[in-house]
This record gives sequence, C-alpha cells and structure tokens, in this order.
Amino acid sequence: AVTNICMPGMSGIELLERLKFLKPDIEVIIATAFETTDTIRQALRLGACDYITKPFDFSTMRAAVNKAMQHRTFSRIKD
Repeated sequence: AVTNICMPGMSGIELLERLKFLKPDIEVIIATAFETTDTIRQALRLGACDYITKPFDFSTMRAAVNKAMQHRTFSRIKD
C-alpha cells in the first residue's frame, strides 16, 4: 500500500496502524511533503516499509515499491 501522511479524515499514520492491525504482513510505503524526524520514526516503528518525500521522481517510487516487494518475498521465504 502507498499512502500519504496528510489526508482528509485520517492521517497516513492512522491508516498504517489500521492496515497493520488487519493484515500484519502488508507492506506500506508512506509519502509526504511534510517530513519530520518524529513522523519518520513513528512510521517506521509502526512497520512502514519505506518513507519517501514529495516531490519524488518515478525512480524513487519504483525503488520503494521494489524494496517492499523484496521484503515481502524474503518474509515469505523465512516463514
């Protein structure tokens, strides 16, 4: 899943928490234009696979998705 930090109705951090509660093995990439160290730490602590800042280029998003796919593949192999 790819989500933004700032969204109407629910933050990306709240969505991350809900997704991880419903499906702990889901890979989540957080995107934001408002990068703070606290937000990055919180997202990674809650299990975000990656954290990218906007504006980002196509190669940055591709690398984040690739990292998430590799993480998912390695997690399945371990289990």
